[in-house]
Amino acid sequence: MKKYTIECTKCNNVITQTAEEAVNATRNEDVKKRVIMKRVFEARCPKCQNIHFVTRPFLYQDDERRALYVLASEGMDVDRFVKKQNLKGNYKKQYSLRVVRSINQLVEKILLVENNINDKAIEVLKLFFVMGEKNSNIRNVYFEELEGNRIRLAVIMADGRQLTAYADVKGLERIVSINKKALNEKKHEWEEVNVKWAMDFYNANEAEINRIGALVEEQTKRENEALKKLLEERKAKVEEKKPTAKKTTTKKTETKKTEKKEPKKTTKKTAEKKVAEKKVAEKKVAEKKVAEKETKKTTEKKSTKKATITETKKTTKKTDK
Repeated sequence: MKKYTIECTKCNNVITQTAEEAVNATRNEDVKKRVIMKRVFEARCPKCQNIHFVTRPFLYQDDERRALYVLASEGMDVDRFVKKQNLKGNYKKQYSLRVVRSINQLVEKILLVENNINDKAIEVLKLFFVMGEKNSNIRNVYFEELEGNRIRLAVIMADGRQLTAYADVKGLERIVSINKKALNEKKHEWEEVNVKWAMDFYNANEAEINRIGALVEEQTKRENEALKKLLEERKAKVEEKKPTAKKTTTKKTETKKTEKKEPKKTTKKTAEKKVAEKKVAEKKVAEKKVAEKETKKTTEKKSTKKATITETKKTTKKTDK
């Protein structure tokens, strides 16, 4: 642990902090997470609560992955600083040794070793990415995450904006094939693997890079042509199926029309039936009325006849007397 003093950039208050100079993240996810999230470099101002990220000498050790990374300022004696941390064994022969100049570079190295990705190959890949971009306002490019067969990169622009870019894992494999010895060599000394290292690698292997670049370009062209042919074949099959789809649609429409008409027919028949029934009912009523009239007439005739007979009988009796 060492005591550091910095000035708050917001309120000019002096911040005094005691911080770790070295951590061993071997099988310790909590320590690893604190470094990746940059919490070990945080300094909070007690007055205004503003958070600062302090770049200071720092050693990251991972025995499981045989990695030693030192965050150091320019001109710092790295061996002397590491010796103060009392490391056991001959670490120079056993570990991959890297010197970084920023917190972001340190985090990137940890993420790369966690994903079993060669940091030298990544630096060359990032260089190719920047060279291939027409935009010259790129300040830095960092590895972020491995997503299946894609490598996600964080692109920091000159104005501070952060963009996201992707690269194919195959690109790394092609870079490794350029010069496996240079990319996999362990020199048993502290190496600063950054954009300068990538430029030196490019200049030393330019002829081979151009040869592989031409092969990749040809292969990409063939793949694009094959993809274009496949898409055309699929389009042709879709076009063949279109007429059948239309007929089916017509049939469905006809069925729907029939279904709509049927209720109308049913309604018409019902109305006709009701009219017929009404007529029959009216006819029956009329017939009943006629029958009633006939019955009344017959009754009246009978009554008249009875009255006549009675009168005749009475007249006859009187005459006899």
